[in-house]
Amino acid sequence: MASSLDAKVYAIVRDAAMRGEHLSVSDVQNMTGLARSTVYRVAKRYGYEGWLDFTSSLERYFSKTNQEDAVMQGVTAIADAIIRNRELPILVDAVGDAEMCAAYLQYRLAEQGYMSFFYTLSIAQAWYREGGSGLVVVINESGMSLLPTCLGAAEYDFSTVAITASHDTPVSKVCDVNVVIKNNKSPLDAYEPNLFAAGTLALIERVLYRLSMEEDPEAL
Repeated sequence: MASSLDAKVYAIVRDAAMRGEHLSVSDVQNMTGLARSTVYRVAKRYGYEGWLDFTSSLERYFSKTNQEDAVMQGVTAIADAIIRNRELPILVDAVGDAEMCAAYLQYRLAEQGYMSFFYTLSIAQAWYREGGSGLVVVINESGMSLLPTCLGAAEYDFSTVAITASHDTPVSKVCDVNVVIKNNKSPLDAYEPNLFAAGTLALIERVLYRLSMEEDPEAL
């Protein structure tokens, strides 16, 4: 049965895992003043195979939880931006595999009654000359290729939302909202599928669901 000391050790390791930090037995020993053997046995008493299994399991769990929280924040941010521009044009742009994501988003938004188009500078210019603005959504894994789109949108007072694979890119830094879809990068001799497009489609589905709830809260 776990004691109060066990609970204290567990709480220390759990809180570190929530922050994305890894603690060794020695780290916890220094923090608590408990004997090394006492600290190590906590993992066993909580049903883990050992210290590494204990810490790694908690780190994996909270990593997934944090990622899910970040995704939901991204869904909310994108949906809110679209809703704010309900009566304005929503322009969508993408490159490479992400083009199918842009096509799907543009089609579904138009289906729900939004003024949704594929981005062209001429559309942004024309709307700006009429005294309006709107929203530009770019889907760009590298966060570099669509920088001209983002800069052009900003020049004509369009709000900008980026879906990229990193917060540290030119596109992510100039856009009002940046949502990150993590992707696996792999060498040619150990190839893994590129999951950015798949992750973006899943994100879009969540955004569309959020929009449908805003339009019809009783749908639940």
